[in-house]
Amino acid sequence: MKTKLLLLFTCIIYVSIYGQHFEIDFENHMITDNADEVWAVFPADLDGDGDIDVVGASAGDDTIAWYDNVNGDGTVWEEHELTTTAVGVSSLCATDIDGDGDMDLISGSFGDDTIAWWENDGSGDFTEHEITTSADGVASVFCADINGDGDMDVISGSFLDNTVAWWENDGSGNFVEHEIITNAIGANTVCAEDLNGDTFVDVISDQRMMEK
Repeated sequence: MKTKLLLLFTCIIYVSIYGQHFEIDFENHMITDNADEVWAVFPADLDGDGDIDVVGASAGDDTIAWYDNVNGDGTVWEEHELTTTAVGVSSLCATDIDGDGDMDLISGSFGDDTIAWWENDGSGDFTEHEITTSADGVASVFCADINGDGDMDVISGSFLDNTVAWWENDGSGNFVEHEIITNAIGANTVCAEDLNGDTFVDVISDQRMMEK
């Protein structure tokens, strides 16, 4: 099933400020209508030209692609495929993994249990590096500096092995796994933020359990 990747200018948002109501209208702009079962999108400047591009993960065709915001105004998009073999790719995010000043990508593929990071050469050409191929049914990945050492680590939620883990980055893109919990039945979405104000990054996860 083909799905559309859009700039989300399609809904109407109502904002209330000090009792006054404002209606904000959004206009729909197509990025692509040829991505098969899009599960994730993420905005980032991937080619270092100062505007925001979009990367998408489509599980139906096992594809990760990024879309160059050609004119910088969101009207013209050029597709660049990273891979068509990320089986059931379900999640992605963008951050600088290796500290070289450009935006790399992290992907999670449900169908082949793979978490990978994609090294950006600064112009939008990417090289894949596997973090693991044993995150059973990885459903979600997220980027954050978990241990406060100044580089970006990776958090994952694996649906089939009920595991939430974080992957410690040595600053050069080499990772060591640390399990957080292994009985999160149907571990699904993960994210991170300082929830209690102690300056340390906490991890948030949800579980999607199958009805019998």
